[in-house]
Amino acid sequence: MLRRETVGRRTAVRAVGTLGIASAALLGAAGGASRAAAAPGQEIVGSWIIASPGPTMRLMQTYYADGSHLSIHDEHPLRSPQLGSWVRTGEREFLMRNVSFTFDQNGQRTGSIDVRATYTVSPTGDSMTGRGVRYEYDVDGALRFPPVPWTSEAVRLVPLPFE
Repeated sequence: MLRRETVGRRTAVRAVGTLGIASAALLGAAGGASRAAAAPGQEIVGSWIIASPGPTMRLMQTYYADGSHLSIHDEHPLRSPQLGSWVRTGEREFLMRNVSFTFDQNGQRTGSIDVRATYTVSPTGDSMTGRGVRYEYDVDGALRFPPVPWTSEAVRLVPLPFE
């Protein structure tokens, strides 16, 4: 036969109160951490317009809070959008890597491009500079050209009122 256990009112109220206090403490700590991460210059999450002297001249990149990354560029239609990931490595410093496929004029895949970079967000959080290396591979994974170093400057894409 099953034995029924009961919990007294005081025990239940004490347990709920303890859980409430613990939850509030955890949420407060998490909120403080997210506020610190979102402090100007400490956050790369969002969309950016990037200019570079080459090989890609203009890009739009979006960094997501889960560490993923999406980039579109001016090499379309000979190159797919770039998908990748990022991580914060230090004070206003971020490491990023993304990969895209390359195509010939007929739409046949010719290989891939692997971009690895570091970005430094300005203290105000509205701009950043980057430097990195672009590796271009053929469809068999062999390096097609020597790695190409590059630099870039970016501005954060922010909402603006219309006129």
